[in-house]
Amino acid sequence: MAKTKVLAREQINNDIDGGESNDGHFLTTDGNTRMRANLDVNNNKVTNLAAPTANEDGARKLYVDDAVTAAIARYIAEEVPTGTINGSNDTFQLAYAPLTGSLSVYINGQLQTIDDGSGSDEDYSLSGSSNDYVVFKTHAIPETGDVVIVSYFKQ
Repeated sequence: MAKTKVLAREQINNDIDGGESNDGHFLTTDGNTRMRANLDVNNNKVTNLAAPTANEDGARKLYVDDAVTAAIARYIAEEVPTGTINGSNDTFQLAYAPLTGSLSVYINGQLQTIDDGSGSDEDYSLSGSSNDYVVFKTHAIPETGDVVIVSYFKQ
């Protein structure tokens, strides 16, 4: 069975210049030939890609657009958590459980630090079965007139 070949510039030049044809400077369509250099598609499109399944796979525009849209839909920006700001209430409820590591908590625009178990002077921790409660440490409890804002990716 004859294989269809996509000829590289060197192969075309060899053929034109009278060089030996079929000297290995071509890509077979069966996927058994590996690239040895970058492939310049000269501002043309690469089309009909399969959906990516490995980190090294190319991705279609639709796949990337869908992934970005899904991430944006899960992002909660500038939520005001539920709780009384009065200088003594330390617990505020989030609308959704945050994805681990994605929560940012601000009091009056200043980013607060989460308790990571290191024993240093963190400002808050998470509690509740879904970690959907922000519990401020004594030194960081919001005072009357403060503004508490959170942003995160929901699970």
